Amino acid sequence: MTITVSDASALSDGELASALTEWAGHLAAGEATFVELVGEFDQREVWGGVGVLSCAHWLAWRCALSPGAARERVRVARSLRALPLTRAEFRAGRLSFSQVRALSRVATPELEAKLIECAQHSTASQLERLVGGMRRAMRAEETRNAAQTYAARSFNYHYDDDGALIFSGRLPAVEGALLVAAVEAAYAELAADAPPLNPSSVSAETSGAARRADSLLLLASASLAGIAAERGDSDRFRVLVHVDSATLGDDAAGERCEIEDGPPLAPEVVRRLLCDTTVRAVTTLPDGTELDVGRTQRFPSRALRRAVTTRDRCCQFPGCTRRKRSVVHHIEEWSLGGPTDLVNLALLCSYHHHLVHEGGFRLTRNAAGAIEVRAPGGWILPAAPLVPPSTPARLAAANSQNGADVSAETLPNLWAGDPLHLNYAVGVLLDKRGGTGHAPDEAA
Repeated sequence: MTITVSDASALSDGELASALTEWAGHLAAGEATFVELVGEFDQREVWGGVGVLSCAHWLAWRCALSPGAARERVRVARSLRALPLTRAEFRAGRLSFSQVRALSRVATPELEAKLIECAQHSTASQLERLVGGMRRAMRAEETRNAAQTYAARSFNYHYDDDGALIFSGRLPAVEGALLVAAVEAAYAELAADAPPLNPSSVSAETSGAARRADSLLLLASASLAGIAAERGDSDRFRVLVHVDSATLGDDAAGERCEIEDGPPLAPEVVRRLLCDTTVRAVTTLPDGTELDVGRTQRFPSRALRRAVTTRDRCCQFPGCTRRKRSVVHHIEEWSLGGPTDLVNLALLCSYHHHLVHEGGFRLTRNAAGAIEVRAPGGWILPAAPLVPPSTPARLAAANSQNGADVSAETLPNLWAGDPLHLNYAVGVLLDKRGGTGHAPDEAA
């Protein structure tokens, strides 16, 4: 049975649930085909030749994927080349992409049969935790000596959907203790000046965590202030916030209110910042009257550079979303008479800047003021096209062509509702316990 969207309102509750599970299998099988095509596309390097950085860059540009999602497809496609069982289960719609994505991080030809069985008897969330536990166990074995532990140090961060900064890190024991001591010292300083907490409104654990977060911010502010004073370049160590003047007067009037290279901000947050921060007005008029330096100098002023960054936001090469380590490029070369004016400048990442200068590509600005990139042959690189819509009939035909026999039972759900015993499961999979039935030491 193939259920179309137009039929959904006429379905009974049971039929609706069955249709959802059936289409989950269709989606899994369709995603498997897509990932296999990505693998072949990546292996042949078909994506190269027009200034594209990688296969993931091409996918993000032409297939409407986010850069992170594109990189995951490429990674999974490469991993599946050595995992025939996982590839077959995925192609048949019996493993979802979420499951395959997790398995591919740790699976080997020797382990994949066990992992596939685990995937069929656990939730996707439990499988992610299981794979995380395996990776930690495997990494612990690889980093036993001090040199390896030091080499494995890391600090990673990203902005969450609500704009909050999420970060994690790994430090050797001594360096980690140094960081903890600094945070605790700042914590003690803040606690001495802070008003007493109301125990009825906040738990001790929550208040302690919040104050340690404030302590970390205090350390960061003190560090930046010290570095800026030592080097005499406070502008280099400043956090930039871009806000339209209209936003300051009306929450709905402005178009931009955000941290540079970061998430959007609420207007009231920016208004608070204005009380104790430096404010610089940047006027980005079409003719660049207040910012342009014309032919008097080749390099843009700091204010002009900031105006270009504010306007362009990221590299102007088609499909490129890089924002960091970008350069301000003269559309008409300065050495050939081009002015250092706002309309003659564009932001490019370092890779595409080299490509324009040394690869024969050329930037122009059309009548509407938009950047156009011409290839060495003179043709204009197209903007990313919309992904063509896929109809239920087309998806069903594609799965039929690939030999998938998809039904409501295709994607197995054999999980019995029991919790994941993480350490025990990792030990069995890595032959630490040999499947002897030892009691698990963790129940989640």
